[in-house]
Amino acid sequence: MKCQRIHRSQPLVRSILPVVLLACICQAETSFADSSANHMQVTLDATDISRNLIHSTITLEAGSDTLTLLYPKWLPGMHGPCGPIENLAGFKAFDGSGSRLLWERDYTDPFRFYVFGSRDKSPVTINLSYICSQPTDLSWGSDSESTPTLAVINWNTISVYPEGSISRDLTVEPRLIIPDGWRYATGMPFKERRGDTLVFDMVSYEELIDFPVIFGAYLNTYKIAATAAAEYFVHVVVDEEVLLPFADSAFADWSRLVYETEALFGRSHFDTYGFLVMVSDSVEHYGLEHRNSSVNSVDVKALKEYGKISYSLQGLLPHEFVHTWCGKYRRPAGMNTPDFQTPMNMELLWVYEGLTEYLGMLLAARSGLMSADYFKQQWALDWGNLRHTAGRQWRSLRDVAVTTQTIWGGSESWSFHRRGADYYSEGALLWLEVDSRIREMSSGKRSLDDFCKSFFGTGDRDAHSISFEKRDMVSALTELADFAWDSLFTERISRTREKLDESPLAAAGYKFAYTTEKPKALSDTESRRERRYFYESVGFAVEDEDNRILQVVPGSPADKAGLYTKMNILGVNAKTFSIDRLEKAIRDAVKTGEITLLVQRGESLNQVTLQYQGGLRYLSIVPDSKQRQWLDEIIKPITSQ
Repeated sequence: MKCQRIHRSQPLVRSILPVVLLACICQAETSFADSSANHMQVTLDATDISRNLIHSTITLEAGSDTLTLLYPKWLPGMHGPCGPIENLAGFKAFDGSGSRLLWERDYTDPFRFYVFGSRDKSPVTINLSYICSQPTDLSWGSDSESTPTLAVINWNTISVYPEGSISRDLTVEPRLIIPDGWRYATGMPFKERRGDTLVFDMVSYEELIDFPVIFGAYLNTYKIAATAAAEYFVHVVVDEEVLLPFADSAFADWSRLVYETEALFGRSHFDTYGFLVMVSDSVEHYGLEHRNSSVNSVDVKALKEYGKISYSLQGLLPHEFVHTWCGKYRRPAGMNTPDFQTPMNMELLWVYEGLTEYLGMLLAARSGLMSADYFKQQWALDWGNLRHTAGRQWRSLRDVAVTTQTIWGGSESWSFHRRGADYYSEGALLWLEVDSRIREMSSGKRSLDDFCKSFFGTGDRDAHSISFEKRDMVSALTELADFAWDSLFTERISRTREKLDESPLAAAGYKFAYTTEKPKALSDTESRRERRYFYESVGFAVEDEDNRILQVVPGSPADKAGLYTKMNILGVNAKTFSIDRLEKAIRDAVKTGEITLLVQRGESLNQVTLQYQGGLRYLSIVPDSKQRQWLDEIIKPITSQ
């Protein structure tokens, strides 16, 4: 269907232009309605956010003369204790009369605050300040960020809550003040406006943390679909008005993603869903899932020109959209904790992220956002990296999942020995095997689509999240196809291996092969990341800007020659270095059998010779003529939209 541009009448996006209101509405803030220990009011003042500062006023009742407050630590979707408390810039406490209260931090836990001197059942006010736009490797997505003309707010950055509270039982009245003239988008239901303050409907604290807000001077909303179950919107905020897409072109094809996804899961569990898209070169770029929205932060290249959307959106938005079913509505029990301080068990990340990666990619193909050929190229890239991972020889995929907070950051060197977030791509490969096995055993009559409907498309539609264990998945899969699923999962997830098991790809009717033509998916990745990959030939990646070696593949010609991360390549075959000369040297190595590089590390210069005869080559996946190509059937559209 054709996109519709929504103006100020659309409830999810409202103007903050000054208006004349009745005097009674402009009175000072009134006290909140429910005066119980399980209730608080949070007013967030973001009028100074263009200077990277936000402030909040939190009003709640004290249960005793010492009030213990917690700053959110473990955040859904972040997979670690990474609440960005390092950017907290103010914590002040006051009693009901406005007198200052003393507080101390728990020296064993910097996320816990003790406020002293409050009287039993008396109101306490907490004022917080926060510095935006300083995300770390662990806090991107959970941070609040801004430029002079746009921003994203995550409520966890600017709120605290009483210790002992269950997040879904603690009710909150959220209020928000944003700069004059700016417009906003969020999934949180709007109630009314009081002067310059936006008042939202009462929500639980769990829901509050799940309702990010994007806003800015240049924000448009596009209605992309309306089904019997829900309405769907794309909200785009940009640094400059000229970057806004035309309403009749930019997102016209995204409705097919909605129809294909609803058909896959059988239903939605929300009335509206919003893709919150920030386009800027001045903020971190990431995606983060929420129950009825997702924040998708991309660079300006993502909208190359009106009506054209780059792969960073074609791959990102479907993934985060799938998460609303897999990860938000139905969530591994170990991640479905009662508050934001209880440590999470991440061992099912191969489901939370791996299954989502698999479904997001196939939905991008089914909806036409990604061609079938491009889809296969992208998976060949992802799975090709898995073939180079020597880390699987000493640690299992389960170990990577349960220690996921340790894989971000760390040394840039030898990541193939350490392993990264392999539960994404290796998890996706596992779920391709599951899908293919179900189809093979049922002669194509059943598939993982049926599992998605029965497992993620049922239950209490109004529940914020429903827990599941591995045994629940095994039971649901066994109903579709009688197979030793638990043993398969144990073998793939909990065992170490000398090399990647390629039988999951074989089950789908495909195999790995080399090609001399660079895949477009690889060219796009190189352009986006500003580097060149030669993993399948000499075995290293090199940065465009300063010819610095980024990674070396264990066991490759580069590894055997003694190359390593952070070396700069100054010359190739007795000439000054350029990418074109390196590519020519690799092609010519078919005849010469070697490549000579001049490299620098610090003040040291060394000449290194790589023994290699394979030529310039890239990895692809191709049909196996001996097997039925289930992969081709998996990515076929299932709707007529």
